[in-house]
Amino acid sequence: MSEHAREPLPENATMRDIFDYCKKHNIHSLAQGMIELPPPELLREILSVIVSGTTVHQYRARQGEEVYRDAIASHLNSEWGAKAVTAANIMATQGVSGGIIASLLYARAKGVKHVGMLQPFYTYHKLQVHSVYGTSGTAECEERSWGSVQGACAFINGATTTIGGVEVEIEVNWEAIASALDDGVGALIVCNPINPSGRVLKEEEVKKMVQMCADKGALLILDECYADLTFGDVTHYCPMHDSVVDNVIVVRGFSKVLGVQSWRVGYVIASEELIAECVALHDPIYISVPITQHAMAVYFKQDADNYAEHRAELKALMWANWEVLAPAFGKAFGWTPIAPEGTMYGCFVHNEKSDMDAVQKALEKGVGICPGGIFYGGTHPSS
Repeated sequence: MSEHAREPLPENATMRDIFDYCKKHNIHSLAQGMIELPPPELLREILSVIVSGTTVHQYRARQGEEVYRDAIASHLNSEWGAKAVTAANIMATQGVSGGIIASLLYARAKGVKHVGMLQPFYTYHKLQVHSVYGTSGTAECEERSWGSVQGACAFINGATTTIGGVEVEIEVNWEAIASALDDGVGALIVCNPINPSGRVLKEEEVKKMVQMCADKGALLILDECYADLTFGDVTHYCPMHDSVVDNVIVVRGFSKVLGVQSWRVGYVIASEELIAECVALHDPIYISVPITQHAMAVYFKQDADNYAEHRAELKALMWANWEVLAPAFGKAFGWTPIAPEGTMYGCFVHNEKSDMDAVQKALEKGVGICPGGIFYGGTHPSS
């Protein structure tokens, strides 16, 4: 195993590259967000009936089937108190990624030149922005007072805090966000809960971000893939819980909370006008969302209690895993854990010379991890 671990990883390796590397060499991988707990048996049984139907082969409605959108609106109402959200405010998407792509296409169509990402950011957001805008992820970054710009990507510096004796850029930097918006950044894409830090933005922070964007005529895209996965007494707040906000697009899915990564079904929440424009942008790329949306519709309409039970089981399992892994990594490597408030990820502050040295050290112990530097843009020091 150690011989394989010394083989070089691909240049600019992503979390999926590291996962593939580990799979090839039979190394345990913690480098990619993969839920191993299978979907609820009841949900799988519902799907097995649906795929036996005589209309299984047909295209689905472009905005998503009405039964699916109705079920999601009802779920948001009962679970989150989002009484202002109706089926007309919902668009079915090919997973969260499909919703993000449609949102970025909308931003581009509205003349947005740069999309801001708060460091640390989800790596695929950077790739998705470059894909939609046709810019390069290998281009040189232009440094700004608030961060850096690479093509259409605007990397906004985070605020630092001291963890394990090391200054770590992991908090929200409000001054940098304000400066970026002043400098013409026309949209922000933000995970909440935040991938990878596990931080959950408080209600007042979300409202502040919504208002800052509104004041500058900027779009706020909220990737809420992990909205259902918070720990302890931490709660998640979404601006759509109160009212439908014109400059906000919320994207959600079930890949993590229900373990349906390959089912490719998610949804967007936005104003009716914005939804209509996003449907026209989503359709030519994805054509329609898979028939799995029908299973989700039946499940959420009829079996909300089963969903709550499964979610509780998953959260308990993940937290139990963290309570094992955090001290184990500390003992094996001397790294300091950063306890997550949400998501399915845990970060550590290391004392190696570089992130990749930390990755190689973990590989030699038989485990794959992600280097922290991939969640930052520009000239970011390893930590």
